Amino acid sequence: LALLFGQSELALIFLTLVGALLGFLRFNLSSKSKLFMGDAGSLFIGFILVVGGIILIQHSNTIQSYSAFINRNSTIAIVISVLLLPVIDSLRVYQGRLKNGNSVFKADKTHLHHLLLALNIKHFKATLLIVLLSLFFLVLSIYMSPLFSLTLILFFLLIIYAFFSNLMSLNRDLVKWSERIKSLERNTSVPKNAGNLV
Repeated sequence: LALLFGQSELALIFLTLVGALLGFLRFNLSSKSKLFMGDAGSLFIGFILVVGGIILIQHSNTIQSYSAFINRNSTIAIVISVLLLPVIDSLRVYQGRLKNGNSVFKADKTHLHHLLLALNIKHFKATLLIVLLSLFFLVLSIYMSPLFSLTLILFFLLIIYAFFSNLMSLNRDLVKWSERIKSLERNTSVPKNAGNLV
C-alpha cells in the first residue's frame, strides 16, 4: 500500500521492520537458542504499525482508486485487519484481568498464544495459526470492502475473533478441569490394604 500511494519512505520503514522481525523469528522459533522480545520491542512494533496505518489512511483520502480492490474503504479495512488481532486480544485480556480483580499490567497466560498452547501444540504451530488467522482477516477485509460498510466488516471480524477465542478458552478450561479431576483421583485413591480393614 505504501508503494502504491507513493510513500517510499514508509515502504522502506515497513521493509526494515519485516527484515528485523524475520531475524527475530529465526531465534524466537528456535528450540535451542531462544530470544524473547518483551514490551520494548512489541510496543515499538505497535507504534510503527499504528502510525504507518494512519499515514496510509490519510493518503487514501487524497487518491481515489488504484484498482478494483484498493481504494479508501479497502485501505481502512486492511489497516483494521492488521491491527485487529493484537488490539482485540489485548482488550480481552485486560477485561479478564479487571474482572478477576487484578491489575491490567499483571502478566498472565490468557493471551491467544497461550490459549493455543493449551491445545498441546508447539510454539511454532501456535505462531503459525495466529499468522494464518491474521491473514484470513486481511483477505476477508479486502474482499468484503467493496460489498459492505466498514462497520459491518469490523462487526463480522469481531464475531469471528470472539468465536475463535471463546473456543480456545473453553478448551483451556476443559484441560484445567481434567487436570483437577486427575489430581483428585490420585489423592483419593483407595489404599491396597483397604479390604483388610473391613
